[in-house]
Amino acid sequence: MFKFISQVILLSIAMFALNSIDAKAKLPEKKFVCHVSTSNGFDGLVFMQAHDLEDAIQGASSTQAYTTNGSMANSKEVRQCIKPSKETFSDYQLQQFYESMSEEFK
Repeated sequence: MFKFISQVILLSIAMFALNSIDAKAKLPEKKFVCHVSTSNGFDGLVFMQAHDLEDAIQGASSTQAYTTNGSMANSKEVRQCIKPSKETFSDYQLQQFYESMSEEFK
């Protein structure tokens, strides 16, 4: 009987550990789009989920961007981050590029 109880306890502990490993961190709910300069010399866009603007800027500065020439390149400098549901880019041409991209992802 003791052996059976100890096996049940060990099985419970193992299942709890597996559930803990499988747990995933919740993604931030705020969405940002950031205008960046890139390593290939073209402007680019980075789509970010972040807790706040500072996190979005930090994340966008160290990732790949979709560039205006249709390629991917490393971000060099963040120029502007916006909440696309409430704001637009100050650069009209980049705003047009963003709108054309967002149509593709709908």
